Amino acid sequence: ANEDYAFSMYEKSGSTKSFRLKMLDVQDIMRRVGSRLLPDTASQRSPPIVMIKMDIEGGEFSVIPQMLTHGVLCHQVDYITMEFHTHWNTTMVSSQDTRLAPDDVRPFRDALMHMMHATSLDRSCRLKEVLTIDDESYIHDGQPLE
Repeated sequence: ANEDYAFSMYEKSGSTKSFRLKMLDVQDIMRRVGSRLLPDTASQRSPPIVMIKMDIEGGEFSVIPQMLTHGVLCHQVDYITMEFHTHWNTTMVSSQDTRLAPDDVRPFRDALMHMMHATSLDRSCRLKEVLTIDDESYIHDGQPLE
């Protein structure tokens, strides 16, 4: 069930708060995650299975191309589940604040999905599955959101 709780990289009219956050490089994060060994597998020297749940409110249009270009999805990720946010008026596609026109958002999403699925079919890549899902059911699980 999609809910009305949301965060965005973009200021919306009527916003009451804004925050400055440091941007992290996804390649660096994944390099660190991918190089770890789990305690129970350390003797086998096998890397952990890496699954990403990506729901980053429009940021996926910037992050996924970086992950594809630098081989992160091919060499460091086993599974990815994500939500594409195509409802923004404009979507940032790079750290230089390059934006897509509204009519270009869905075709760009479709191209990214095609490239991610092609990566998952490549036997030389780790990526096994790409799922697009919008699941905010945790809001109703009885646990505090704090």
